[in-house]
Amino acid sequence: MITEVTRSRTFIKPASSSGNIPTEPLSKTAAAARTFGQGAIGQKAAAKYLPGDRVKHKAFGEGMILSVTPMGNDTLLEVAFEKEGTKKIMANFARLQKL
Repeated sequence: MITEVTRSRTFIKPASSSGNIPTEPLSKTAAAARTFGQGAIGQKAAAKYLPGDRVKHKAFGEGMILSVTPMGNDTLLEVAFEKEGTKKIMANFARLQKL
């Protein structure tokens, strides 16, 4: 890799195609970076709610959880509210109360 500085900009020229590009993962850290955001926080939120659970939301009222989908550090909940219809909301921000 060759670095060339021109005034206030730095340009990095890519390596030649002489086989310098590794075919295996660089380290366990690289593998961990690919799974970033799928840790314990999202798993705790997923474990807290199950399909069929009755919940109450401050604005939407009472409803029933239809589906639970872990997403990164949070959980996507699909909730059928009695008066407001079906909503998809994130568990960490919804402030739901289990009934």
